Amino acid sequence: MMRILSILPQCSPSLKRLFYDYSMPKQDDAISNLLSTVVLKGPLLQEVYCRTIPVSREAFEQLAGLRTLRALESAIPATGYPNPRRSSRPTFPSLQTLNLRATNIQHIQTFLERMGSKRLETLTVELSRRVDGFKDQLIYLLDLITQNQTSLRVLNIIHAHNTRLSAPQPNRDQTLSFTDISLMVDTCRNITQINFVWSNFAVDLCDDDIHAMALAWPNLQVFQITSTRPYSPRPSITLRSLLTFATHCPDLRSLSLSLDPSTPNYALRREGQAMRDRRHSLQSLNIFVWNELEHPALFPVFILDLFPNVSLDVVLICPRSMNEKLWVNWGNIDSFMRAVLASRRNTK
Repeated sequence: MMRILSILPQCSPSLKRLFYDYSMPKQDDAISNLLSTVVLKGPLLQEVYCRTIPVSREAFEQLAGLRTLRALESAIPATGYPNPRRSSRPTFPSLQTLNLRATNIQHIQTFLERMGSKRLETLTVELSRRVDGFKDQLIYLLDLITQNQTSLRVLNIIHAHNTRLSAPQPNRDQTLSFTDISLMVDTCRNITQINFVWSNFAVDLCDDDIHAMALAWPNLQVFQITSTRPYSPRPSITLRSLLTFATHCPDLRSLSLSLDPSTPNYALRREGQAMRDRRHSLQSLNIFVWNELEHPALFPVFILDLFPNVSLDVVLICPRSMNEKLWVNWGNIDSFMRAVLASRRNTK
């Protein structure tokens, strides 16, 4: 591998795209130096993807000044990057796609604060450690995005901090509400993909919040707001939100959310039936649930009325009261889905 990488500096002057996604722990420093050399000698770089190994400070400063750079995926070292020596220069003036991986959310904030580009279309933030005051820092990060990146189309914030199953219930300091993101919803109207995936952190939304998002983002294609925390509060979102998405977001292809799948009442089922002939694009539906259904046969009928071609994946979140009955209850859903699909095919 090192032999192959060693020839890269010779290609640097004409190189436009650099992609590296591999790690050899014993040689990471040497690889970082090589990648940094490539960057320092590459004035025409348009795309740089160094997902696993951060480049040196000097290489980072070189990238920060490139007007040709349109896409950057980079790991940020644990110590962060210091401010550029020539702080008056605009940093990353032409970026449209940005993916940052860091252990500290403050390093992400610092990067965005000094970034010159106001034309980001795709922003991905991957965090691997939780720090005190995480919620306040997360809200500040969202505010930075709202103020400076109104043309944003894709926003992914992934917090992959490992947590033990015995961790306590999240309190208000560990719960994000709609109030915390409402400014972003009102301002960033071009969103087509939203992914908020957190461990050790909860998201508290209700049907009205989902309705506001669906109205603000009619071109939505991917929506995922979930917490992988096993003891998150029981969700306030119900099946009504699925009807909302079906009504207002016809281009939606993938949907993942935590909800309370209580049996749809008669009025809701009638509204669902009226949606059968409407245009829809949903193919993947992931539902995170806590409780069993009283009438499990009605659930797949309602889902298939809204999204006839959907592939449904029900993820059981394991509360302390998890029992065999709950597993059996949700295990029947797949059988009911198949039966409903077969019946509808036969009646066509």
